[in-house]
Amino acid sequence: MSVDIHESDCLDDIKEVVDFYDTKGDGRIRVDQLGTCLRCLDLCPTEAQIVQLSQQWTDPSNRLTVENIAPIVKDLRKEGVRDRSEAELCGFLENFDWDNSGFVSTADLRHLLTRCGEPLSGEQYEQLIREERAEEGRVNIAELVRTICGKAEERAHKEQRREGGE
Repeated sequence: MSVDIHESDCLDDIKEVVDFYDTKGDGRIRVDQLGTCLRCLDLCPTEAQIVQLSQQWTDPSNRLTVENIAPIVKDLRKEGVRDRSEAELCGFLENFDWDNSGFVSTADLRHLLTRCGEPLSGEQYEQLIREERAEEGRVNIAELVRTICGKAEERAHKEQRREGGE
């Protein structure tokens, strides 16, 4: 049976993540680390999806192998559970730009980022706002999105350099 080159790369990526989080040296991770591992593979499943995916392993002592994780990654990639684009994030935040100024209030942003979806902690939110240098209780939407997406891109470049040995 031949293995698709993309599938082979995917398995290598999963193995690298599993090896990183493997604390026992058995090539496995704890079930509660599934979400973290999926996010390291540039997937963005919700906590509800993680709970649903983890339900098949009810014993807390279960540990997952690359073979357990690979079909999950394949399914999530097929579903398109990936990071959002800059345009999508800008479009979403523009719904909270009440005066069409290109800014969102820090109060609205705090509510969105700490209470909705996959919430940030208060500390994470404060760090983000400090980086954005909010002025008069408002944050520039385009700059905020560039910061968020730039961090994701920076993380991806670091991983590529590490893999390439540069």
